[in-house]
Amino acid sequence: MRLTFENALGKAEMSGGGESGIRITAVSGLGMPSYERRTLTSYDFDGAVESARKIPQRSIVVGGDIIGGTRKAQKLLKLLSEPCRMVVSCDSFEREIAVSACEAEFTEQNGVYTKFALALTCDDPYFYDAEPTQVGLYEKEKLITDETVLPAVFSIRKTSAKIDLCSDREIEATFVILGKRIPDETEGKIVIENLTTGAVFTLLYVPSDGEIITIDMAERTITSDINGNLIEYISDDSFLSDLVIAKDGAELTAIGYGATGDISAYIIYRNKFIEATV
Repeated sequence: MRLTFENALGKAEMSGGGESGIRITAVSGLGMPSYERRTLTSYDFDGAVESARKIPQRSIVVGGDIIGGTRKAQKLLKLLSEPCRMVVSCDSFEREIAVSACEAEFTEQNGVYTKFALALTCDDPYFYDAEPTQVGLYEKEKLITDETVLPAVFSIRKTSAKIDLCSDREIEATFVILGKRIPDETEGKIVIENLTTGAVFTLLYVPSDGEIITIDMAERTITSDINGNLIEYISDDSFLSDLVIAKDGAELTAIGYGATGDISAYIIYRNKFIEATV
């Protein structure tokens, strides 16, 4: 296992073998968390009835040795004094979690090594893919290869995407839309439909040529790199929650605007996990 901590102050790596000069001797808190549950009891029935549950903040404890004197320990301490991104890397996966705060203790310092213990607090208890997945939603797919023989179809228009997740929870993806040509019409719309749930999201907006529209589900924002906030262009019967992708996946389709206008669109998402052990 390898742990990587990174923020604007720098980057630090540690592993079980200590190749980077920081050796991990113990880690806890990467497994499935325990739920905080609210239950109701009564003399009218046995046991209890659960009324609510939640996953609390995640606590991760890392112990190890730093080889190379106190300077490396000071550098690690400075980095962890601010929130950072922690990446857990194994042979089968690479997942990240946001570290909100850290308490560090250094003991048995000598000229060779320094023992340390880190108590990490993660306000968001979930792990995510360290690298996002990008899927085309509305785009031209080129069909020409070295083996193409004329006459042939050069390209096809792709207007849908099937999202297969390995996520433990539903995900909030980012939708990026690029205006391709300036349409003659002054009115139009962009429609994204979740064919799995039947939900339809409509944005009553016509992008200009080269304009980039970003629908960020996690941040609950819709922005244009030209005109800023576009929340007001959501149709009255549309909701951002219509774009949430269930953990079983979904099939989505997009429809551009007008006969003379065109767009391209893609989806960026990260799977969401309750652990980083399997």
